[in-house]
Amino acid sequence: GEDGINYKDKPLTGANALIPLVCYYISEPDPYKVDSSEFCSIFAKIRDNYARTGAATVNDVALFCDSFYYTAMSHIGEDGIFEVKEDHPAIGQIANALRNYDKAKYEETVKPIPMFSGIEMPSLTGLPNYMEMEKETDASDYTVENIKAGKFRLNYDFGPDKEVKSLSYLDNVVISDTAREIIAVAHKSMSEALMKYDAGFADAEDLKETALNILLVGRPGTGKTTVANIASAALGLPTFSTIISHNTEEDSFTEKFVPNERGVQAVKTGYADIHENGGVAILEEVNLAGPGVTAGALGQALEYPFILELSDHQVKRHPLCLVIGAMNVNTFGSKGLNQAFDSRFLMTFVLDDPERDVFIDILRVQTKCSQELAEWVYDAYTRILNTLNSKEYNSEDLCLNITLRACVGAIRCIKAGIAPKRALEHAFYGKVYVNDPSIADRIKEEVIDSLRDFHGKIC
Repeated sequence: GEDGINYKDKPLTGANALIPLVCYYISEPDPYKVDSSEFCSIFAKIRDNYARTGAATVNDVALFCDSFYYTAMSHIGEDGIFEVKEDHPAIGQIANALRNYDKAKYEETVKPIPMFSGIEMPSLTGLPNYMEMEKETDASDYTVENIKAGKFRLNYDFGPDKEVKSLSYLDNVVISDTAREIIAVAHKSMSEALMKYDAGFADAEDLKETALNILLVGRPGTGKTTVANIASAALGLPTFSTIISHNTEEDSFTEKFVPNERGVQAVKTGYADIHENGGVAILEEVNLAGPGVTAGALGQALEYPFILELSDHQVKRHPLCLVIGAMNVNTFGSKGLNQAFDSRFLMTFVLDDPERDVFIDILRVQTKCSQELAEWVYDAYTRILNTLNSKEYNSEDLCLNITLRACVGAIRCIKAGIAPKRALEHAFYGKVYVNDPSIADRIKEEVIDSLRDFHGKIC
């Protein structure tokens, strides 16, 4: 046809479009009884001469073209379409040759099949050059501007029933350096995984080096879940979050059995759907998972060969499945990960309170408050933390109750018309009071009551 031959929805144009047809004639006897013996003998002569001298004569090339033309004319209709029988043995060989060439090009280990022995393999116009694509994006490209512009969204259709966060989500969050680094790592790995997948790498062994599990750790309120959602929006991936507790069982990651009018139906969970079809699987409080989960369904899904066992079949991990585990540290009831389960996460990002300017930007973005109100609440926040951490108080454990979320709560109270210092009591004093009333009373008297009053602009 005019657009050449389509290979995986990519057109092979010009002379490249004839390559599969050439392979067709010289690989198997023709089902339509067209005599291609002359064409094959000329091809063999050119191949042997090229292997011996590195060149082909003009006459041989002309004979090759003429022979191909007259041999192929009987198969090409007036509409320019070449038709063959689907069960012809050459079709599978040609498809495999193209696919294997695609793979070999990715690995930079191109080896000609026997019929082309001694001939340098041509470049197939229209097929991606994976090694060049791998080098296209530099670490310095992962700027906030490029992320918000959608430059790193993966070109993959997850289907109409999958909800993907729009880029506008990124306008309502602050993209920290940690978030940018996670996006960079995930984009590199998943782009490579998608390239391999398109090139025919579909097995667990093929995707072993690109499967990515990331662990986010930090005290409460440091934005672990937000960072995971920022990554999903930046990469254009659907998201499903599983909140794990000590009571979470294996079926939270496989399938639930739901009664219906015909008995019981197995319904795949959101995690299993992400595992099979791609997306970001967020594991909240992943450190609370019990041994039956970490050594069972979840643990097996996170490590090679990445198999998730359902009731009647196995589910392979999709190349665009990104698993992000999140866990708090030093909080009541929390625990560390056992070494075997921790080893399934390739990297661990530690999140702490951001620098002052970034912290204030986050408050402004999340609450739409004024700069001066955000600064006033932040200063109150840091004074309370410093007081609790002082030798006089020695209450570092209580600091875990005072988080960025409490700052957001204070601002929302103020925007609702509550007096600023009273709002701080609802946000900070109350958090300390539930654990130690006496220290909370001291914080109110020595810190909150001694703060300057706020009379500035709220929004």
